[in-house]
Amino acid sequence: AGFDVTDRIGVTVNGSERINAIVEKAREDIMSGVLALSVNVGDPAEGAYSGDRDINDENMGIAFYQKEIINFDPLNATTPGTKEYEVAVHDIDAIAIQLQRLESAGVTVLFRPLHEASGAWFWWGVQNKQFVQNETYQRLWYMIYDRLENYHGLTNLIWVWNGQSEFCYVHPNTYDIAGIDYYANSENHTACESQYNSLSNYNDKNHTKYLGEDYKLPAEPYGGKMLAMSECGYIPDPADCVNTGCMWLYYMIWNGDFVYKASASGTAITSLDGTPSPNEERMTNEMLVEYFGNEAMITYKDLPAQFTEGKGFPQRIATWEYFRME
Repeated sequence: AGFDVTDRIGVTVNGSERINAIVEKAREDIMSGVLALSVNVGDPAEGAYSGDRDINDENMGIAFYQKEIINFDPLNATTPGTKEYEVAVHDIDAIAIQLQRLESAGVTVLFRPLHEASGAWFWWGVQNKQFVQNETYQRLWYMIYDRLENYHGLTNLIWVWNGQSEFCYVHPNTYDIAGIDYYANSENHTACESQYNSLSNYNDKNHTKYLGEDYKLPAEPYGGKMLAMSECGYIPDPADCVNTGCMWLYYMIWNGDFVYKASASGTAITSLDGTPSPNEERMTNEMLVEYFGNEAMITYKDLPAQFTEGKGFPQRIATWEYFRME
């Protein structure tokens, strides 16, 4: 299962409710394996677009798009003694509480913070020369990593680096999987070889930068890290992945009408039993049967017993509610 948490989990009510739902499903033994969780971290600033920030107020202003933020320097979020740093640590700790709940429920998390950093649309993204010179992204990454791994001692996180830029390289010992997000402008079910090679190249350079020119990359060309298409608009054909050698560890297609046929209001169009119909502009039932029937595709039934013992398949969907994020 994959979730993109656009609210700061643990800080806003909506974010916490989503974690509540995940924990409940785990307790019902219908969610097992690994949860992919992307966290859009709200900026730790005073004067955000929806009001001044107050760490004692759970309704504090939040924003993660750069264009919505005023009076904020990302570097201050990593600088002890600043208001931004105080609020940043508070927010990381609030996230840690929810991750600890998932840990207690037996849920392993593919944790992807500070994603799509190659662009300037998020406040943690590459914005200018000063941002790069100050290694702001790296400071933010290491701050989050250290707080969750060392201070809180979480053991259920698999770290996914999604910086997708040479200016966002981080030490390879601080991530487990390298990911790239790709949305094609038109229908594209290929293995996305160009994106795969770009990510592999980033990953190799990461190792060279931090571990030295003489470091011998294991399992070439992967640099000892598995590669994922952490977001996409079309499902890559597993047969083409095999033919091109682009063996993505996993892909996560975006939600809503990227997956299912929706009405004008955004509500999923469902069959009589409540099952949503695929958006045939992006996928068909026949395509799904073919792709998931490919022997290169690992599905639930292929998982080792320790991932599935005591877990049942989910019931068919009785109702389907679509939440459109504004």
